[in-house]
Amino acid sequence: NTFTVIYRMTIGSNSVVITNSDKVFFDNTFSNMVTEYAKGYFGQLTYIGIPASEYTELFNNFTTGSMDLEYVDLVFSIRNEIGVDLQATVNSLKSVNNITGNIVNMQHAFIGNPINITRATEDNSTSYPPIDPGIYEFTMNTGNSNAEAFIANLPDQIEYVMDITINPLGNNSGSSDFVYYGTDIDFSIDLEMPLSFIANSLTLIDTTDYFFGNRPQPNVNGGTDAPYPIDGYLCLYADNGFPFAATVQLYLLDSNYAVIDSLVSSGHTIAAASLDASNMVNAKKQSKVLIPLNEDLIDKLYDTRYMIMKAAFTTSGQPGYVKIYSYYGIDLKLVGDFTYTIDPN
Repeated sequence: NTFTVIYRMTIGSNSVVITNSDKVFFDNTFSNMVTEYAKGYFGQLTYIGIPASEYTELFNNFTTGSMDLEYVDLVFSIRNEIGVDLQATVNSLKSVNNITGNIVNMQHAFIGNPINITRATEDNSTSYPPIDPGIYEFTMNTGNSNAEAFIANLPDQIEYVMDITINPLGNNSGSSDFVYYGTDIDFSIDLEMPLSFIANSLTLIDTTDYFFGNRPQPNVNGGTDAPYPIDGYLCLYADNGFPFAATVQLYLLDSNYAVIDSLVSSGHTIAAASLDASNMVNAKKQSKVLIPLNEDLIDKLYDTRYMIMKAAFTTSGQPGYVKIYSYYGIDLKLVGDFTYTIDPN
């Protein structure tokens, strides 16, 4: 907390008269300081009701529907990289789905009860920082909590509120608390969810670029510079490698992402792939959806720059929980079959 500065001052070769009323002022300041290392007793501090919120993209493409998960493991971890003892109380832990507005509160024995987290220790290693962190973990699963409902809510946000006390037992380290630059107290949630579930209208949505082509323009003779489609079909071919059926819908969007129109009438379903004796898919199932076109819809296709695909999956008719493997997939292809008007001009 003290620094010393020595200044040496010189004057030019000309004679200068200096009196006791003359002064030289120096202004010394610290700017943008960071702590590289600190050691001592950091005191006993309590922080009440600390809110935190983390966003997750895990379920971003799912909008509505539900799924019944066979098994879920959620591991809540606290990693203490600072040389102080901690006591933490998680007052609430929430699964938030901002699309549906639904909130599921975690129900587990650790909610509302204090947890003691040991301090980090210095290990004198050559790596930086030379510490072994104190780590506390507790697991929430289908056997000890409502973890299945917590995840089946398809959250895009996890919220929790905590109380934290530093050095709850006082100076029991003998003024040997420490902190290194870049260390912190981290909180995280890890999800282990085997892809084995029952789906009920679980809706997947995705957006892709789309360009139908340049709109034919009138030429000097009054005709158009290219053949112009007047009717026909768009054929949606789906090779489904998932063991569940899906109802599909396609939406046309302009350059501002505003919906222009939809393409598929209600009731069209992509058939599920069949399961073999081992309850595994060994071949994709192809479906074809015909989308009738007319001049009005063709005009809208020329204005389309993006297309939304929405598919609602259901595992009804399958034997209980269905396992999903990494090689499962679905291929979609949109093919046009048009009648053209050709202007001989």
